[in-house]
Amino acid sequence: MDRRAFLKLSIVSSAALTSQEFIRGEGEAKEFVGLLVDTTRCIGCRACEVACAEAHGFPVPDVENDSALEQERRTTEDLWSIVNRYETDAGTVYVKKQCMQLLAAGLCGGLSDKRNAQDCGRAGHLA
Repeated sequence: MDRRAFLKLSIVSSAALTSQEFIRGEGEAKEFVGLLVDTTRCIGCRACEVACAEAHGFPVPDVENDSALEQERRTTEDLWSIVNRYETDAGTVYVKKQCMQLLAAGLCGGLSDKRNAQDCGRAGHLA
């Protein structure tokens, strides 16, 4: 098979597969969302925790009075974004953790609804 025949076959095959996906409804464009956090600039204000809770209808943490930075925490069913404080030889370091289930378009949790998030939390996938 020469190069010209290979290219023709490739183009025809691709077109056929693509058209079948659109006919079945599988070819709809999906928007992917990512979240980039520069952890070197984190000052431990926990504004990301508040924003995530507000965006998803979860209880908003009282960042001024809850002493959450005094202990290490993990994400939970209704707390998809958390910040932990660690004391190191280089000084205080803040580390953000968030749910890694960016399956559907969204922000910090990215899950399509609260029920799915609770199922995900019970399965231990939020950490």
